[in-house]
Amino acid sequence: MILNAEPSKSLWHMSVSSSSVTLASDGKRVSCKVNLKQVNSKMLDSRMLDSCLAEVSFGLLLSVKLDMHSNRLTSVKFSLQALQTELYEGLFNSELFLGITWLDQKADERAPRTETKTVNLRTEEETDDGTIKQKKITPEFFHSFPQKVSVQFDSSNINFWMNSQKRHMNWTLKTLLLKYKRDEDQLALRDFMPGFDMPQTNVEVLLEDGLLLSQSRQRIICLNSVKATMQITSIDVSTTLNVTTCIVHYRHQEFSHWLSLLPWKLRHQTKEAPKKRDIPQINAPIMINTSVSNISVSVQLGDTQPFALGLISASADLQHLRTHSLHQRMTLSLDHLWWRVGEGSHIQQAPHPPNMHVWGNALLLDCFTLQGSYNQSLSLSQSQPQSDTLFVDCTIRGLQAESSETCIQCLSRILSGIHNDSSAAAVPEMSTAAQSVTKSPLLWKIDLNLEDVNIFTLSSVAGAAVLTADTLTVQGSAETTAISIHGFCLVLIKLVEEKMHPCYKAVDIPLPILGFSSLSASYYTSVRTLEMYCGATFIVHWTPADHMFLHQHIVDMLQHANSLLETRPRTVISPLLSQDNHPSLDNPVTSSTGLTNVFSEPPLKKKQLTINMELVCLKATASISNESCICLLLDNMTVVRNSSFLQVKLPHLVASFDGNDIFTFKDMDVQILPEYEKAILCRNAFSQLQTPKNHAWIFNFGSVFIEFPYQYDFSKTFDEAINVQKWLKALYKKDKQGLEPLPPDIVLNVVQFSFIFLDDVFEVKLRDNYELLKDESKESAKRLQLLDAKVAALRKQHGELLPARKIEELYTSLEKKNIEIYIQRSKRLYANTPMRKALLTWTISELEVVVLADESYHGVEKVIKQIKDIDNVSPFPPCGLALVIQWCRMLKYSMKSFLVRIRDYPRYLFEIRDWTLSGRLIGTEQDGHPNARRKQIVKLEKPWGDVVVERNMPPLKFYHDFHSEIALFTIVWGPCWDPAWTLIGQAVDLLTKPSVDPSPLLSWWDKSRLLFHGLWVMNIDQANLHQLATEDPYNTTENMHWEWNKLTFEWKPCHFNFKGDLDINVRTASKYDDCCFMHLSDLCMTFDLQWLCHGNPYDHHSVTLCSPEFLTDFQSLQIHDSYRAFRSENLNLSVKMDLSRHKTEASQPRILLYSSTLRWMQNFWATWTNVSRPICRGKLFNNMKPSKKKLGQHYKELSYTALFPELQVHYWASFAQQRGVQVECSQGHIFTRGTQRLIPQAGTVMRRLISEWNVTQMVSDLSMVTVHLMLSTLEENSDHRPSSNVKKTHLLSLSSLSYQRHSNRIGEDVSVNEGENAFYTHRLRLVDLRASWTTTNRNIAFGLYDGYKKAAVLKRNLSTEALKGLRIDAQIQNKKFKRTSVSLYPLSPTSPPVPLETGEKLEKSQTEGTSMLQKLIEETDKFVVFSEEELGVSDQLYGIAASQTDDVFNRNWLIELINCQV
Repeated sequence: MILNAEPSKSLWHMSVSSSSVTLASDGKRVSCKVNLKQVNSKMLDSRMLDSCLAEVSFGLLLSVKLDMHSNRLTSVKFSLQALQTELYEGLFNSELFLGITWLDQKADERAPRTETKTVNLRTEEETDDGTIKQKKITPEFFHSFPQKVSVQFDSSNINFWMNSQKRHMNWTLKTLLLKYKRDEDQLALRDFMPGFDMPQTNVEVLLEDGLLLSQSRQRIICLNSVKATMQITSIDVSTTLNVTTCIVHYRHQEFSHWLSLLPWKLRHQTKEAPKKRDIPQINAPIMINTSVSNISVSVQLGDTQPFALGLISASADLQHLRTHSLHQRMTLSLDHLWWRVGEGSHIQQAPHPPNMHVWGNALLLDCFTLQGSYNQSLSLSQSQPQSDTLFVDCTIRGLQAESSETCIQCLSRILSGIHNDSSAAAVPEMSTAAQSVTKSPLLWKIDLNLEDVNIFTLSSVAGAAVLTADTLTVQGSAETTAISIHGFCLVLIKLVEEKMHPCYKAVDIPLPILGFSSLSASYYTSVRTLEMYCGATFIVHWTPADHMFLHQHIVDMLQHANSLLETRPRTVISPLLSQDNHPSLDNPVTSSTGLTNVFSEPPLKKKQLTINMELVCLKATASISNESCICLLLDNMTVVRNSSFLQVKLPHLVASFDGNDIFTFKDMDVQILPEYEKAILCRNAFSQLQTPKNHAWIFNFGSVFIEFPYQYDFSKTFDEAINVQKWLKALYKKDKQGLEPLPPDIVLNVVQFSFIFLDDVFEVKLRDNYELLKDESKESAKRLQLLDAKVAALRKQHGELLPARKIEELYTSLEKKNIEIYIQRSKRLYANTPMRKALLTWTISELEVVVLADESYHGVEKVIKQIKDIDNVSPFPPCGLALVIQWCRMLKYSMKSFLVRIRDYPRYLFEIRDWTLSGRLIGTEQDGHPNARRKQIVKLEKPWGDVVVERNMPPLKFYHDFHSEIALFTIVWGPCWDPAWTLIGQAVDLLTKPSVDPSPLLSWWDKSRLLFHGLWVMNIDQANLHQLATEDPYNTTENMHWEWNKLTFEWKPCHFNFKGDLDINVRTASKYDDCCFMHLSDLCMTFDLQWLCHGNPYDHHSVTLCSPEFLTDFQSLQIHDSYRAFRSENLNLSVKMDLSRHKTEASQPRILLYSSTLRWMQNFWATWTNVSRPICRGKLFNNMKPSKKKLGQHYKELSYTALFPELQVHYWASFAQQRGVQVECSQGHIFTRGTQRLIPQAGTVMRRLISEWNVTQMVSDLSMVTVHLMLSTLEENSDHRPSSNVKKTHLLSLSSLSYQRHSNRIGEDVSVNEGENAFYTHRLRLVDLRASWTTTNRNIAFGLYDGYKKAAVLKRNLSTEALKGLRIDAQIQNKKFKRTSVSLYPLSPTSPPVPLETGEKLEKSQTEGTSMLQKLIEETDKFVVFSEEELGVSDQLYGIAASQTDDVFNRNWLIELINCQV
C-alpha cells in the first residue's frame, strides 16, 4: 500500500497471490524470468464520493536477457494474461487524470530551453526565430534498447463506470502483440539520415478481436484484426498495415457522457500555438503498404439524422526515394466506398444492387484508383533551377452522389464540429516576400477518368433530379486542361415512391431534359483560352413544370451551400496583418515588415478569358403547354468570345412551332462589339443625336425564310409562349434601381428575306387539275379530228362496205385511250414540276437596318416628349401617361427590292425597288388599369398547381417620323384577286390573337388610327397603280394604269398628299384600244379624311379596354364597346386635284378618249362594282365570324374638287376612222359632293345592304371653251396625238360656262321662291356661245352617232340576254354527239331534231351563225336620251296632296344664254 501517491490523499493498494523469479547465467548472458499469476491493484481517493478510482487484475510474465560483455539488454519479453480493469468516474476527475497537461506545461517552464531532456536520445533545441531544430540521433540510442522486445496482452477486459456505477462501458481485446527485433550482425541501411546508418529492424504490432460494448450491450467498436509491420533492410524501409473488419457505432446520446469526462476545456486553455519544427530528412527508400477491408462507421447524433460511412476494401502504397532529387510515388485503391444518411443508415446493410441507387446513399464509389508521383529537385543552383513535377492518374467507376437536406445537415454538423475543434489553433504567421525563395513553377499533369457517374439532388418538394455521365475524362497540366464527357443527360424524377432508382446509360434514357453524347473542352493557361466542342446532337427538352422543378432544386442547392459556408470559422488575422502592424500605402517607411512592395505596387491586370465554342447540332424543344411546343434546330454553331467581342455563327437555324418549320435562318452571323463604324457613320448623319458612339449588336443573315402553313393558328402558340415568358420574368423579377443603361445599337443585314403563307392543297390541286383538263380537252379534240379524218378516208375507200360497228369500236377505244392518257398525266403532274404551295409570297433582297439608341431618347420623360412632338394632334391625358413599354430609336434602312406576290399570279401585288428610309420610331404600351388586365393560366404540376399570369391588354402603339426615297413603287389590284386576298386576311388573323375585350372588333381603318401615328414622307421616282379590269387573275393585258413620275407622298393624320406628274393609261390586249387616257402634269392630289365619331377621333389615349371578367351585370345586358368614343361611324372623304401650278405648254393637262375606251370603261366599272362572293365561310369551314365591313360602305359623304388652268380633251370614234371631237378650255373649276345611303333589303334572308349614292351638289366653272370636230384619213402617230393633216371644223365655243346642281331633297318650300331666286335642281349659264353647223359638221356628227349606236346595239345583242333563245338538243345520242359537232337549233318546239352528217352539219351551222349575226347587226333600235338619273326611291303624287299643294312640284332646269349665236 502506498499512501499519498501522485494524487494527494490517495491510497494505492496492490496484492500478488503467487509469484516466482528465476535467474540464470552462463557467464556470457544473464536471463531473468518473473511470473506473477494473480496481481490485484486498487487505487482509492478519500475526497471522491466514490472512493475507488480504479481496479486492475492480471497475470504477469516477464523475461529479460542481458549480455554481460556489452552490458546491454538483448531480449525483453512482457506478457499480460487475463487483464481485468475497472475504471471509475473518480479517476477521470482526479488530479492524476486532469493534471497531466498542467504538469507537463509546468515541467517545461521549470526546465531550461537548452537543457537536454533525455540522455543519448534525439533532442530538440529552440533557435532564435522560434523554430525547434532536431539534433542528430546517436548510435547509443539503439545500443541502450534491447535487440528483441515482445509485449503481449491476452484476454484483456476493461470496464468504465460512472454515475455511481449506473452507467458503464466494456472493452474486450483478445490479443495485443508488439514485437521488435534488431539484427546488428547484418549490413545496416547506409545513410538512413544524414550521417546515420540504420540497422536492420523488424517491428510488428497485432490486435485481434477487439469489442467495445455499451451499457445496453450494443456494439460501439468491433475490430477483427489490425496488423502493422515495419521492416528495415539494407536496401529500404518497408511498412505494412492491414485492418480487417472494423465496425464503429457512435451514439452521441450514450457516448457524450463519457466524452464529458475528458478535460477538453483545460487542454484548450493551456494549449499554445505549435512551434515550427524541422521535418527530419530521410535518405533511405521507404515503402508503405496499407490494406483495409470491411470498414464501417455509423454516427447517431442527437440533433441530426444518423449517417454511416464504410468501404469493403482499400489499399494504399507509398514509395519514397531520395537521391539527387526527391521521388515519391503513391497508389490508392478503394472498393465500394459508401456514405449513407437518414433513418436506418446506422444499421448494417447488404451491398446495393448493381446499377441501382438507394435513396439515402450520399456517396457511393464502386471502384476508386489513384496513382501519383512527385519529383522534387534538390539542386541548389540558382542559375539553372529545375522545376518540380507532379503526375496524378485517377480512375473512378460507379460514382453516385446525392445531395439532400438530411445529407447537408449531417455534413454541416460534422464540419461545425471539426471547425470548433480547430478554431483554438493558432494561425501560422504569414511568410513575407523577403522570405520567399525564387523557384521554377511546378510542372504537373493530372488524368482523371470517371465512369458511370450519377449525381442525385433530392428535394422535399420537387422530387429528385438525376445527372448522368457515362464517361468523364479530365486531363490537366500546367499549360493545358482538357475535359471530355461522353453520354451526358439530366432527368427529373418528379415523384419519389420507390426506395431505389435504376441507373441507366445516357443512351437508354428516353426523354432527358438535357443530354448529349459527347462534349470536349480545353483550356490553355498561357493564352487564357477555353475551347469547347460538341460533336453530336445537343438535346434540350424544356417545360414550365420541369423548369419549376429545376428551379426548386437549384434554390435548395444554394441554401445547402450557404448552410455549409456558415459553418466556416471566422478568419484569424495574422499578427503581421493586424491593425497595428498593417503597412500604410502613404507611408513607405513600413518596408521593414517586408510587405510594402506587395501593397504599394498595383496588381497586374489579368488577360481576359477567350472562349471558342463549336456545336455541331442543337435541338431545343420547349413544350409550353400540352398542345403547343416550340423547337429550335441549329447546325454547326460557332461562338467566339473575348473581353470586348462576341461572335456567333450559325449556318442553319430552324424554329418550329407545333411541328411546323416556321422560321428558317441561313448563314447567320451575330456580333457584339463595343463600337461599330457603320453605326457611328449613321449616327453622324443625324444632328439631333447626342451620344457619339454606343456598343452595337450586328445581325447578318444570308437568308431568312418564314413559312406559315394553311390554317395554322400561330397566335395561340405564340400567346402561350408570351404567357410563359411573363411567368419567368415574374419568377426572377428584380427591383429596378435608377435608369437602365443605354440599350445597344442594332444593325441588321439580310441578303434574302422571304415570307410565305401556304395555300390550301385542295385548292392548288383543283386549279392544276382544271388546267390539265383544259389542255387534255384540246388534245382529245385533236385526236378526235384525226380519227374523223381517218374514218372519212375509209368511207371514201370502202364506201358502204365499212361496217358501222367497226367505226363505233374505233370511237370507243379512242374514248378509253383519252381516259388512260388523262389518268397517266394526272399521276405525273408533279413529277417534273413541284406543286405550287404559296398563297402569298413576300420577298426582300439586300435589306439593311440600322437602329440607333441615344441618350436624348432614353427614359420615360424623354420618350413622352418625343411622342408629343410627333403626334401633336392627339390630346394628351391631363394626368399624364403611364407606360409599361417605351422606347425611341433612330431608324435607317435600305433594301434593293420589296416584292409581294399572290399565288402564282403573273403580276406582283407590291413591287418596290431601291427603297431607303430614315427617321424616328417610337413604341409604347400604355399601362392598363386593373380592369384592363387579362389573366392567363400557366399550368404547372403538383405541388405548385396552376399559376395565374396577368397580361396587359392595351396594344403596342407606334409613332413615326419617316422620310424615304424609292426608285420604283408598283401596286397591282383587281376584284379578281379578292378571293385570294380573303384567304390571306384569314391567314393574317391567325398570326395575332384577337383582344379578349368583348367589344366588337375594330375595322382595319380604325385599328390603323389607333396604332399608327405620325408623319411619313415618300419621294418616289416612278409610282404605278394597275387596276385589273377582268375577272381572270392571270390576265396581264386588261388594266387601268395610273403612272406617277417624281411623286412626293406625304402621310399625316387624316391627310394624304400626292404631288407629281400623273398619266392614266388604259392597257388592253389590242394596240388599237391602248391609250393614255389622261395626262396631268404637276398634279397636287389631296385626300382629307374626316372621321365621324362620338368623341374626338384623334383621342386614342382615352381608349380603355376591359376584361370580360370585370363586366358588371348591367353591362352584360347591353353590348359593351370600349372603343365607343373612338370608333368611327362614317367617313367623309374630300378629294382635291390641283393643276394650277404648271407653267409650260408641254405640261398641259389632256384627255384622250376612243369610243372603245368608253365601252372599256363600262366593262371596267362593271367589274369593279361586282358583288364579291363569300370565301371559305360558314360551318363547313368553321368560320362563323361576321363579314367585315367594306371601306366603300363606310363613306357618308364624298366631295371632289378639280382645279386646272387649261384642259384639252380629244374623242375619236375609233383608232382606224379618225373621226372625233376636240374640246379645249383655259381655266376651270369643278366641285361635286355626294352622299351615300345604305338601304336594307326586304325579306328574311340576310343580304347585303344596297348602296345608293346621291349627288347633293355640283359646281362647274369653265372659261374659254372651244369644241372642234376633227376628220382625218391618215394614221395616228405613236403618241396618240392628231397629226398636222387633221381637218378641224369649228362646232361650238363660249367664253364662260357655269353649271350648278343642288339636290332636290332639300327640305325647302319651293313655292315661296319665285322668279330669279326660285330653287332649281340644275342651273346652266352660257356666255358668248358661238355654234356652227355645216355639212362637214353634220357628216362628222352623224358618223360619230352612227358608230356609237351600232356598237351599242351589237353589245346588247351579243350579251347573255340575247343567247337565252339558243339551246342544244339533248335527244342526240351520247356517242353520236361525241363524234359530231354541236348543232344549234332555233327555239321551235314543233321541229324535231334531224341528225346530220359531220361535214353537212358543220357547213349548215356556219351558215346559220353568219346569217344570225348579220340580222343582229342590222337590227335598229330607238335611241333614248335622258337627262336625269333614276333614284332608288321616287317621289309619288297622291290625290289629297296634289289638291293641297302648288301646281309646280319641281323646278328642274334653269338655262341662261347670254350673247349666244348659232
